[in-house]
Amino acid sequence: MGLDLLLLIKLRDLLLLRLVQLIIKFEDL
Repeated sequence: MGLDLLLLIKLRDLLLLRLVQLIIKFEDL
């Protein structure tokens, strides 16, 4: 159960990073 929680947190962090990168890309345009 603890492992699943860690995986969910890592996935969420990765998604947040992707979102930030997309926002930065659009601001550059």
